[in-house]
Amino acid sequence: MLEKDYQELHKIPELGFHEEKTSAYLWNRLHGKKANIFRNRTAICAFFNFHKPYTIAFRAEEDALPIQEKTKLSYTSLHKRKMHACGHDAHMSILLSLADFVNNFQDYPYNILFVFQPSEERYGGALSLLPFLNSFSFFAFFGMHVFPFLKEGEIYSSFYPLFSSANEIDILSKGISTHIANYKRHNDAIDQGFKVIKKMEKMAKERDIFFHIGKVKGGKARNIVADQVIFQGTIRSDCEEKNLSFIESLQTFNKQCEIKVSPTIPALNVDKSLLEKLKNHNIHFLKKTFFQSEDFAFYPENYHPVFFLLGMGNTSPLHSDTFYVPLSIMEKGLHFYQTLLHFFK
Repeated sequence: MLEKDYQELHKIPELGFHEEKTSAYLWNRLHGKKANIFRNRTAICAFFNFHKPYTIAFRAEEDALPIQEKTKLSYTSLHKRKMHACGHDAHMSILLSLADFVNNFQDYPYNILFVFQPSEERYGGALSLLPFLNSFSFFAFFGMHVFPFLKEGEIYSSFYPLFSSANEIDILSKGISTHIANYKRHNDAIDQGFKVIKKMEKMAKERDIFFHIGKVKGGKARNIVADQVIFQGTIRSDCEEKNLSFIESLQTFNKQCEIKVSPTIPALNVDKSLLEKLKNHNIHFLKKTFFQSEDFAFYPENYHPVFFLLGMGNTSPLHSDTFYVPLSIMEKGLHFYQTLLHFFK
């Protein structure tokens, strides 16, 4: 079923908090198992209750991205401009097969919860589930993400922050619209904005912050001084305190630009004591922080969260229009989760 689930889920990519077809597929696939199935908006959770005080959870993400697929797979996306370009379809498929595996258990030292979370790519997916999840006492809360350019089929984690803390930033620069022949007499929104951004980049470098502008929108015509330009970018570091301190320092630019910053996504840290127990479990340990962000970081310390990366080798990057996950990689992820369950037994 692993391959079939992947192909069926790959066909129906949906954006955050709109995963209706995805959640229906998950519900139907899990229906009839020895689990209590819960629905929270588009989230689906399957609880195998072995009447134990603590629970082990496994989480996968449901949402896709607004990307036009170009893989030419036989099971390519049925939606134009939507695609599972981040492997969430693979993560869900692995958990569905793991649920098949757990369904054969007669008993286990822990209850087991499968969490299919909406909206990882859009802010708020993990946070939306906390009121429900807080009713559980967790022994461990596991997540996994396929990851290109790490050794194919190998499992990775880290005692360092695995993914960065992140904020998205909009910088609105305002000027006066006039013919370019008069540009020296009036404020040019583009010129002013770039000067501010250069100063911000210098401040970020001094504070060991990753700051980058990825989108610029504004201006009316090539021969008119721009009266308004929006620069959209991101702020990332290995801890949220660095981000917040940098954001606070940006207030010095308020007279020159209007600055809006999104809520902070924390850096992804794992439960070190639990990861220490798994040290001899064929896991490679990284000593760097990736500048991706991951809302798994919102799951609190008392859940005992541990996150893994599943290497894919040299393949298309995440968020690419040619990205897909081979069956052999998913089989490695499933096998690793199965060995975890045997280990804790």
